Amino acid sequence: FKDLAVHEKQQVNLEERKKHANGKGKKLTKKSLQENSKARDEALLFIETNSEKIEKEKKKHAKQESSLEKEEKVLEGIRDSLKDKTQKELQPWMAEINTKEAEVDVAVSERDTLAKKAEAVKNSLNEAQESLANIQGDHDANTAELQELKENRGSLKEDVRAGEKKQQLQARLKGKLWINLTKLRDTGRISGFHGRLGNLGTIAEKYDVATSTACPALNNLIVDSVKQGQACIEYLRKQSVGRASFIVLEKLSPTNGLEKIATPESVPRLFNLIQPKDPRFAPAFFKAVGNTLVANDLEQANRIAFGQRRWRVATFTGQLINT
Repeated sequence: FKDLAVHEKQQVNLEERKKHANGKGKKLTKKSLQENSKARDEALLFIETNSEKIEKEKKKHAKQESSLEKEEKVLEGIRDSLKDKTQKELQPWMAEINTKEAEVDVAVSERDTLAKKAEAVKNSLNEAQESLANIQGDHDANTAELQELKENRGSLKEDVRAGEKKQQLQARLKGKLWINLTKLRDTGRISGFHGRLGNLGTIAEKYDVATSTACPALNNLIVDSVKQGQACIEYLRKQSVGRASFIVLEKLSPTNGLEKIATPESVPRLFNLIQPKDPRFAPAFFKAVGNTLVANDLEQANRIAFGQRRWRVATFTGQLINT
């Protein structure tokens, strides 16, 4: 190819020289024409000779081009065969690579799961530490409170003993009061005195707690008339044996409220459970307990107390609902 290019370049130069020579031909002398003619003949011979060489080189070039195309096709075939061969050889490795990639994906997934679990455990630990701190704070507060209670226990015991002594004193005074008034009645100095209301009737034992809760007036004293009540009060004042509340029978209706009534869920009325020792004391018991009902438990008591009609309800265990 290099020789062909050189020959082509020489031919171009000769052609240029030929044109240049023809242009100057008219101006040249005969001698010069002869010299130039010779030179032209030499140039033409050179051109002809080199043209043949160029033609040969072109044919050689075309032949080489054809050969190159064939070689490229052969090379392409070799490439294709090598490609198929390479794919077949790589296939086992690719399968192993895919397996390893799958294992890596599983490992990454497990790592992420463990990371989430670790984060959850960390959060739980923080919460537990906060709870522990709160519990410790509560414990310290409770310990301080317990210590304070221990310190106050002595004074509380003294208060309890003082309260018990006061109750005992009040009980003795009431006992003394009842005894004194009973003696006056028995000696004929007063009349119409019947004693403590709670001693003038009976009730089944299972209703004792409900009765005591719903009827504080059981400690009231019963007299027939206002005059007799005033006489008792005057005596207590002079003797300085305490005070008492009185229920005057003549001020009470002998029939009002004593009739039986319908009750929610058929629970008993406390008044109807009391058995007076004498029918004339029934109005006094009704004044003390009214239409109080007795329920089995607090749930029933609430249901009855706040139904369509309001009721005063006591339970067997001593809970009382006033409406």
